[in-house]
Amino acid sequence: MSSKTLSDALSSWDGNSTDHINEIYSDHAEAEQFIEQILACFIVPSLQSGATWLLKKHLTEKPPLDEPRAITIYSGARRMESWQSRLHILQLIPLLPIPESEKHTVEQFLRDCLLDHNKFVRAWAYSGFYELATQYAEYKPEVLHFIQLAEDDEPASVQARIRQIKKTDPDFFITDHEGEQ
Repeated sequence: MSSKTLSDALSSWDGNSTDHINEIYSDHAEAEQFIEQILACFIVPSLQSGATWLLKKHLTEKPPLDEPRAITIYSGARRMESWQSRLHILQLIPLLPIPESEKHTVEQFLRDCLLDHNKFVRAWAYSGFYELATQYAEYKPEVLHFIQLAEDDEPASVQARIRQIKKTDPDFFITDHEGEQ
């Protein structure tokens, strides 16, 4: 383990080097308070991109987080300043529960992301809305409407993400009136 704190290590990251951020992960991932250290970095704008990257890597390799930590992540999501940080949070949504207490927070974050200039953030916002609607059915009609509009208006890269969502769960996209004759 490195003698540097996680925040010091993230401060030294150039924001681009995958080798360096992977090294930071290797040096710190086994620390007892690793998740708490990552979450503490969320409040420092210059550390957000690295912290969210580390969290995403960790959650793809380790068991899911508990609900209190998911709440902390969602409550900090709207404060993410870089598009990379927002993208990482969006990519984490399938790996985290959306507690009832946070569904409106997540909804607002997703709405903000649908308006983002970055097409990758928008693409993953549609995925986030899909995840929200699979957990809370009241969002399904609106999500289906958003996706229908996106198929007409969004660039090809966003539409490609939507096709991925549809491949994952084709039944979600069957509306009641499609089965009626």
